[in-house]
Amino acid sequence: MKRIFIIRHAKSDHGLQYQRDFDRPLNGRGRADARKMAAILKKEVDFLDRLLVSSAKRTSETAQFFIDDFDIDPDFVTYTEQLYLPAVSDIWAELSRLEQEAKQVAVFTHNPAAALLLNQYRPYAKLPTCSILEFRFDQADWSELESDKVHFISHKYPRMYD
Repeated sequence: MKRIFIIRHAKSDHGLQYQRDFDRPLNGRGRADARKMAAILKKEVDFLDRLLVSSAKRTSETAQFFIDDFDIDPDFVTYTEQLYLPAVSDIWAELSRLEQEAKQVAVFTHNPAAALLLNQYRPYAKLPTCSILEFRFDQADWSELESDKVHFISHKYPRMYD
């Protein structure tokens, strides 16, 4: 069994000083929420094998809280523009390239794809920033990954823990 955690980046700054959407950092609430959600996931999950991270600044900053809490070796973190504003199929494609040994993987990405994934299993549900979606995949080989072979487990978000 493999576990997949799809994590929407935490709340970002919307200041006019950012020339590109790609460059927006986390704001204060975003940093607090990322710290909180990394700690919550760490209480429930012993380890993460791999992290796949959108190379946008806000997702990279969100992922760093999880990297620190899980003490993840940088060699097991992949930053890619393929996860910046992706289609759902792009998320599955990135996961399908993983080596078979990876058992628990976190993907740090953006809406609308993350919300569309949630809505496949929970129609009309909202996906706040720094939400964590958990899925189970029962095949041995990541190359067999398809949306109909993935089972939705849970949806967690920062306000649940206030």
